[in-house]
Amino acid sequence: MAFQSHVLENGQWVTRDSNLVDLLNKTSTTRGSPRQVRRAPRCGIMTRTVVQSPVAHWVLSVRLRSSQHNDVAFVGDHYVQIAELRRDGQLHNISRKCDFGSRIRNANVIGSSPVVVNGEKYATAGFHPDAADDDLGDIEPYLSSPTSPALGASTLPPQLLLVVLETGDCVFLFLRPGDEPGSFDFVALQEHVHSSRLVRPGFHLAVDPSSRFAVQACARNMFIVHELNSVRRLNDSYTRGLPLKPILSSRPRTVNGVIHAVEFLYPRSQDPQHIILLLIVVKDGVSRMITYDWMLGDDLREVFAREKNGHALPPQHEMPLMIIPLTVRSAFFAVSEGEVAYCADALQGSPSFEPCDINRFPPSEFYTADDPPLWTAWSRPPRLYPYHRDRDFIYMAREDGVVIYLECDSDDILGASFYHGTFCSVSTAFASLADEFHDGEALVNGETLVFGGDSGQGGVWRASSPAKMSPQLEQIVNNCQASPRKVITKLCRIPNWAPAVDFVTTAESSRWDSSDGVGGTSIRGQRQDGQDRSSLEGIADSVYAAAGRAKDSSIVEFRYGLQANIGIELDLGTLIRRCFMFQDNALDLDSGYHLLLSVAGRSALLSFDSRFTATSVRDVDQDQVFFDLSSPTLLAARVDDETILQVTEKGSEFASLSTRLSRFLFPSLGLGNANVSDATLEGDVLAVISHTGSSFQLHTIKLNARDLQAQHHYTTDFPEAEVTSFSLCTLSGQIYAAACLCLDKAVHLEFYSITGQKRIGTVSLEECEFATEPPTSLVFVFEKTAGKAVLVAGSRDGLVATVGISTFEPLQTGAVSLSRMGSMPVHVYSGRKAGEVFLCCDSRLVLASNFLEGHGFTLKQSVWTVDAEDSSKPSPAITSVTVLPNSLSGNEANTPLLLLATDHVLLAELQSQAGPVQRHLPLGSTPHKVLYSHVLKCLVVGTQTIREQTTLMFIDPETGQDLGVSANGQTKHEVPFISGLGVSGDRILSLEEWHVRSDYGHDHYYLLVSTRGHQNGGKIIIVSAVQEKPEPGQKRGKIRFWTRYKLKRSEGDPPGPISAVTTSGHKIQSSMGALILYHELDEGQKKITQAPSQEIGGPAWKLSILPGGSRTLALIKGDSLRVLEKNDDDQEPTMTHMDGTTRSVMDMLEVAGAWDEALSTPIVSDPPQSIVLVSDQNCNVTGLWIPWDNPGQDCEVLFETDLPSSVRRLRLGRVLPTWSRERRRERKFGLLPASVDGSEILGMGIDGSMQHFTLLDLSVWRLLRFVQNISETSPELYPFTYLPLEDMGMDEDDTDAFDPTPVVDRGLEMQVDGDLMQRCLEKRALEGLMTKREEWMGMFVEYLDRLDNGRWTKDFSGDEDNDIGMDGDGLRRRYFDLAYDILEYFLVPVL
Repeated sequence: MAFQSHVLENGQWVTRDSNLVDLLNKTSTTRGSPRQVRRAPRCGIMTRTVVQSPVAHWVLSVRLRSSQHNDVAFVGDHYVQIAELRRDGQLHNISRKCDFGSRIRNANVIGSSPVVVNGEKYATAGFHPDAADDDLGDIEPYLSSPTSPALGASTLPPQLLLVVLETGDCVFLFLRPGDEPGSFDFVALQEHVHSSRLVRPGFHLAVDPSSRFAVQACARNMFIVHELNSVRRLNDSYTRGLPLKPILSSRPRTVNGVIHAVEFLYPRSQDPQHIILLLIVVKDGVSRMITYDWMLGDDLREVFAREKNGHALPPQHEMPLMIIPLTVRSAFFAVSEGEVAYCADALQGSPSFEPCDINRFPPSEFYTADDPPLWTAWSRPPRLYPYHRDRDFIYMAREDGVVIYLECDSDDILGASFYHGTFCSVSTAFASLADEFHDGEALVNGETLVFGGDSGQGGVWRASSPAKMSPQLEQIVNNCQASPRKVITKLCRIPNWAPAVDFVTTAESSRWDSSDGVGGTSIRGQRQDGQDRSSLEGIADSVYAAAGRAKDSSIVEFRYGLQANIGIELDLGTLIRRCFMFQDNALDLDSGYHLLLSVAGRSALLSFDSRFTATSVRDVDQDQVFFDLSSPTLLAARVDDETILQVTEKGSEFASLSTRLSRFLFPSLGLGNANVSDATLEGDVLAVISHTGSSFQLHTIKLNARDLQAQHHYTTDFPEAEVTSFSLCTLSGQIYAAACLCLDKAVHLEFYSITGQKRIGTVSLEECEFATEPPTSLVFVFEKTAGKAVLVAGSRDGLVATVGISTFEPLQTGAVSLSRMGSMPVHVYSGRKAGEVFLCCDSRLVLASNFLEGHGFTLKQSVWTVDAEDSSKPSPAITSVTVLPNSLSGNEANTPLLLLATDHVLLAELQSQAGPVQRHLPLGSTPHKVLYSHVLKCLVVGTQTIREQTTLMFIDPETGQDLGVSANGQTKHEVPFISGLGVSGDRILSLEEWHVRSDYGHDHYYLLVSTRGHQNGGKIIIVSAVQEKPEPGQKRGKIRFWTRYKLKRSEGDPPGPISAVTTSGHKIQSSMGALILYHELDEGQKKITQAPSQEIGGPAWKLSILPGGSRTLALIKGDSLRVLEKNDDDQEPTMTHMDGTTRSVMDMLEVAGAWDEALSTPIVSDPPQSIVLVSDQNCNVTGLWIPWDNPGQDCEVLFETDLPSSVRRLRLGRVLPTWSRERRRERKFGLLPASVDGSEILGMGIDGSMQHFTLLDLSVWRLLRFVQNISETSPELYPFTYLPLEDMGMDEDDTDAFDPTPVVDRGLEMQVDGDLMQRCLEKRALEGLMTKREEWMGMFVEYLDRLDNGRWTKDFSGDEDNDIGMDGDGLRRRYFDLAYDILEYFLVPVL
């Protein structure tokens, strides 16, 4: 019996005739000796969002707390961020919500209110204080004075934020005070929309001016009108504790056509109860304007009983970009691509569109396209209500940053228009806010514009009034705005989405299975126990992305943590040891400040005003003050409203800013001639450390601030030990001291009772692992649980030791826990809240909190200083931190800090919410590719200039300076562009490093650049680069680069763009069109030779040569992964494996795919047992396994993931901070390392987000996936999309309707949602989940018992009577604690 079959031969699928006899007689052929068949690994993957997308689709001015709070809402696809604009001109984050569980389709503001700014009440559109109907007078309860309480717990704010989810549900949000001072929590009211006919509900959303109706529409066929409850009635229900129901009723209406736009128009001022709904519907290629109108109280069933035909729109306004309702004559602006027109009296007959006389402004420098820029956003600024009766004012923004100001009136509609300025690229996110700020000494009212940005950063500008104004507008300006003709001031920049075309980490290893750095030098080593030797050493890799275009382009450094906004920075030009700050008048928060500095051999005093302006800083001479400036200051503190204690190396004195009150030299206090090196103050006790030769003493001095007296109290001798640090604390009314002593290289802590004048105990640090150096600083902090202290010590070698102290007399301490912060000395400083400390180490500032006995501080967050005016400045190396008593901006939720950085002093305010703190290094030209060169110590960026010419930039990551100097290849003289680049219209498609080691052991370094080209096709340029010596006064020299060689294609190869290039040893492979080109460096002939090319069926996005050089991974555009093999015997290349599924691929990355079971380390072999991660445009990342033992077999799919956005680039990097690396020091719980050096897998999303991927073995995957499955039933974890148990048949008689058991399907089931796991950890939600069903608790315990072959639960004890499922609290607690330990292990901070 004959039949046909398809077989893979020489990389091509061909048809062959076969018969049964041939098939049965066919023998398998093998190469060489038999070997063990390698099986595909079985593993899962956890995905976690490290950096959320900064994309903001809407910026809305909304009062979610009170009319006094100048709040603004930033709404993205998956988050709502509320910030407040304060007098300092900065946006202060208030609260963030990102647990919607569904994409946000639209957002709008419900309610209108007067805006109280500087005592003046502005009005927002829709505010009618003279309305006769009570339902429209919703704002009266909020007409409070500026001094009234902001928001009571029993009062609703004047406005709500409405967001529509992709599920169609409407969510109404507002804020109420949280548990922490100055904090606010979201309150969400969810309304389900019961209409299965809605497709993409929320595509359109509009709210009528009275906020009594909202319309929600999909793109075609249907819209729903919701009747809303009045804010007054909602507030009445809220104060009485009744349920809140924002939507009273809903009325759907079908439409025969595509709904292009939906808006509510404003009624005439004499008819505030009139509701007007405008729709633009496209049917059969004709756009029609349809209006529905009714009076408040009318029956909506009658209003929408029949479908209206409407009126045809003129051709130039068939598809308007925006409809802007005006408050006069029920008019609106129709903003179209070629014209802006107004239509007045829309209800009176056929609409008439009158063109507006608006100047056509040329494209700005933020625009690079050929077509004219479009108008994208508009905003209505708040105004005093009398001017809203017959006038309206609009800001209109264009995508290239041009903003115009429109003045409208009831007579001419458009009375005047003014150019207001060019700001930044503008998306749909744009808002204007009322503002107050200081103009000299006066506090004046102004206006602020907030831009979300588009393809670059947004920003906040304080807008001036138009330079040319009508008399009427000038009267308005004099009442409402700042003085005219003022320069527009940029207040701060806002990070927003920019097209991140490429990103890199500073990882030294080029592959997952290699520990070699530059030039093949080993940079990582493996310990015998499988633990990475350098896992706790060195600085974490940095992450950089090339983003934006043209002037808005930049290199973005990704950082995460707490942002400290710099108010003032002083460069004093000399080394500063300590600094202290005092307010001139402690009772007057608006008084100025003095800064006392301790420098070498003396002290200095500076003064500045309360607004922290740099121009107000002045040096104060000794004859003008009553401090001792002749000696270095060790301590300065305010002891009462008028008295300051200063302690110098000579003595102590009580003084004020105007009078010296009393002075006490140390010899008069019983210290003799000893040298005083340190001092601290606790209540009325001053303690100092003195030494004479090698003999140290601790002295305490009793202070009497009222009588200005000081007397010696207590002395302790340390005759043979060195005191490296000490601290005081008060517990139960008693003062205690702790001192760190170093004696014969042994380190221990001594505790003393200062009140009782006695030694009370010792804690030895000798037995602690890694404890080799004595602590250099000690700080007592107190837990939130009263009555328990924690002693925190920082050592010289980068360790932090923590000791919990239950009681001092008798001394009862917990176990000493150690954690590594780095390799340099750690300096410890007290935080603002109980249980918080600041840690300075390795030029990094960290806030540590959440102390846990035996574990130390479980939460550590990096602190990054940010200059609002220059986002490219790096954070300085902070050496000292002082928490100030009063807020600098008035935001009590933020922490005011006095920071010392060697010769700089900074005043900053630390925000309370952690998040991305990105640093932008401006480029000025559009980037396409980026890599980090460890040879040149810089970022190499392939860019396109404003004139679309290709070039390379060499960016110093510290300064952001371009170090590159393009040179002629022969003369090495500077030229505009190197040979092969500088071609207009060309583009750099690939940028790679080439490390070549010659046969004589010499290392050579080159850059490979591939281009798109034109008619002659792309080219590959080999570039040499040399670091020159720095010029005098410069830290770094220029990098001179030139073209070394241009690779040529064979004459028979058709020209095409070179889309990818890769190297390995002497080999270079590239993709030109649908061909793979093979080049090799021949050292004998001293030239690069070319082998025959290979057809691969399409251009390759990426190429990767595997170790050995004979195999290549090719990621084919429009297809997927293919494996090519080419031996050195000139044999024609063949395709051995391919992905059996066609994917719209974007990138690929190899990671470890086999692990040693005993050591949990990756296995390195040839060919490599890799998992190839492939990302595509459908928001998926797929794990593929190459079956090397079966040539011709398709790659196996191991897992699939579904992500919020498409991952554009995948990279490896050792990015974990030191404390996270320490937490992962031991491989356990089923974590599968991605590389031999412990690198993490990162993915850059197309929307600016960053994903983190972790490989899981099946045991821990089953546990985490089980938690995820049952979490779908939790309203706490999925508040808007959870699945009620009763809806799934989960009753007593039917327990099989919902089965949460994980299933190994090698698909999406293998993905674990790390963001959900993070919520489980933060909310401590496991107990509530597992106790819902008894069998769930049993499964939970079973999965924990299987981890690491039962290692973690084998010592758990219990009997059958102690049922862990429901009643065994003690044993059950141990299982839950283990589960939380597992979550903390996998969810360590990544950046």
